[in-house]
Amino acid sequence: MANDNFLFHNSLKKMYKKIKVLTILVIIGASISIATAQETLKLGKSPYTITLSTALDVESTTKGFLLPRMTRNQRNAIKSPSTGLQIWCTDCNVSTEPASGQLCIYMGSAWASLKIRTTSILTTGKKTESNKPIKKTNTSATINGILKEIIGDSPIETGIVYRKIINGDFSTLPELDNLTGNTSYPNNKLKTIDPITNEEGIISINVNSLEPYPYYYRTYSLNKLGISYGNTIIFNCYPSVFNTPEVSDSQTFDPKFKTTLNINAGTPAKTITEYGYYTDQKDPPTNQKVILSTQSSLDTLNSYLNSETFIDNPKLNLEVNNYKVNNLGTTQYLRFYVVEANTTIYSKSVSFSPPPNPVTGGSAIATIKSIAGPTNLTIDKNVDSYFTVTFDVTQTGSYAAFIPSKSGATTGLDVATVPAGTFTSIGTKTILFKITGTPNNSIEGNNWLVPGIGSLPTGAINKGDVSGSNGRCYDALYNPTSTSGQGEVVQSPITKKFWMTKNLGASRIATSSSDYFAYGCLYQWGRGNDDHASIKHTDAINASAYYSFSSIKYPEAGVNNSFIISIDDWRSSKNDALWQGISGTNNPCPTGFRVPTFVEFQEEVVQLNITNAQTAWNSILKLVKAGTRTGDNATVYDQGNFGSYWTSTINCCGRDPIRYYFNNSEIQNDSTPRSWGFSIRCIKD
Repeated sequence: MANDNFLFHNSLKKMYKKIKVLTILVIIGASISIATAQETLKLGKSPYTITLSTALDVESTTKGFLLPRMTRNQRNAIKSPSTGLQIWCTDCNVSTEPASGQLCIYMGSAWASLKIRTTSILTTGKKTESNKPIKKTNTSATINGILKEIIGDSPIETGIVYRKIINGDFSTLPELDNLTGNTSYPNNKLKTIDPITNEEGIISINVNSLEPYPYYYRTYSLNKLGISYGNTIIFNCYPSVFNTPEVSDSQTFDPKFKTTLNINAGTPAKTITEYGYYTDQKDPPTNQKVILSTQSSLDTLNSYLNSETFIDNPKLNLEVNNYKVNNLGTTQYLRFYVVEANTTIYSKSVSFSPPPNPVTGGSAIATIKSIAGPTNLTIDKNVDSYFTVTFDVTQTGSYAAFIPSKSGATTGLDVATVPAGTFTSIGTKTILFKITGTPNNSIEGNNWLVPGIGSLPTGAINKGDVSGSNGRCYDALYNPTSTSGQGEVVQSPITKKFWMTKNLGASRIATSSSDYFAYGCLYQWGRGNDDHASIKHTDAINASAYYSFSSIKYPEAGVNNSFIISIDDWRSSKNDALWQGISGTNNPCPTGFRVPTFVEFQEEVVQLNITNAQTAWNSILKLVKAGTRTGDNATVYDQGNFGSYWTSTINCCGRDPIRYYFNNSEIQNDSTPRSWGFSIRCIKD
């Protein structure tokens, strides 16, 4: 009986073990399903719902997946990590994020920390957008932005951070001091009343008590994980301001005026619609208005103002060099103006006092109507001509002698004294000033002064000779600081560099791309004004050299007026230091000017949109197709077809210098042997 009981209990025990094992397998099966064919392991509440493309399918709505966590040193101690291995590095922080640690993946040769963005994405309204900044007064504005996307925690603070731009510092952007959102001068911030927490939500802030500076603005968003910023914009509420105008020759019949209009960065495009000056016999002047702006100048300005990026406040240099005096003998006033946002802004007034009468010393009363120069002055040719001064005589009587004096570049010319005389009737009368002699160098930059009249002009002079007297280069230096109104120097509107508007040796500023009076000289690279570059231009396509050539290189033979032929260089030993800067050896340009670098020339080609010969001449530089003189046989050719201009830059590794050349269809640059003869256009240092 006892044995039967033992067997019974043993059977129950075995049955219990089978039931327990079966129960465990059922429980495990409820949470783990193994599909051998798909090689998928499923963890979760639905063991039979399997994502077949996965090797491991983890399902939960209350728990996450935790990677192995370790320090940087522990990570680096893993032996032979497999490519794609992932861990959470607890001390691999990124400086711009507050989270402790970074997700790391082994890329096959090194560990890469994946920067995870934890802050939102914002924009700040640009001038060209619908949420652009809005000027309220001269000291207040509304700055707008948009919270584009919320990343990480929702924002706990949103607003703008801003700073004024002083001393031309356009590089230091406004930002908050630390991750808590604090700020200190010169940075300022204004936050929205409640944080913007909806995507595409508008951030709109009123800023008051602004100073007369352009300001940087950008939106910001702060959450528990860090700070993010929108794009930076520049905006300014204050209107443009003028420098105090300057006046020169204020007691003559041709006073000259200039000022600078400082346009505040951030001024919206197309808000400046006109600028010029007013004159009157009273202060402030409101009577005679002269518009200096043109559609072209306004288009250039608007193109600059439409940009969201500045390197400086825009400036307009305004000059009046051809002012016509209407009221002799009275103190008069001039002030510049600009129309900005439909409001006229004025400069301070300047006064000038022209002499009361150009025929002083007698009883006649007359005013000057016009002065005309001779049209047949030519270098190296005898002159027998006149300046003609036309008067409007309002009272007959005597006038004193006119005694001219001369200054400027030209030598060999004289203007004769006009003896005293009498106006016998009222009306238009003329007096002739005889000019005699032989001009033996540049005719530019001259000034014949006549007391009581002012300056006799050179603007109407024919500054070259069809028969072959232009292009002499032993005195190619014309007056680069002339204020005669002939525009011998021009400032590029974008690069702000000052350039001469004529080729060296040219007789005048070009009237077309094939104006042979504007062709000038053809220089070998690195040579000075020794007359080797002088060219006779008989018409737009025909030219010849003044002097012959030689095959003897410098320094074996002294450099004179011979063009030295060679396949590579006019020197026996290469010298890359020539023409380098304003004090460079053989600098052919006038005082204060030099041969431009390749980068400087290229900047103007790009900014002025020069693409061929026509656009080269249409530009402010007035470049021309002056042709070439070959280095190997000294042939002068391609006048009217090609324009070629030297730069001072040597190509890589001390090879040949770089030139720019163009024709009717294209503009290019290349490296060319130094023995070739090309044009030079000088730039102010």
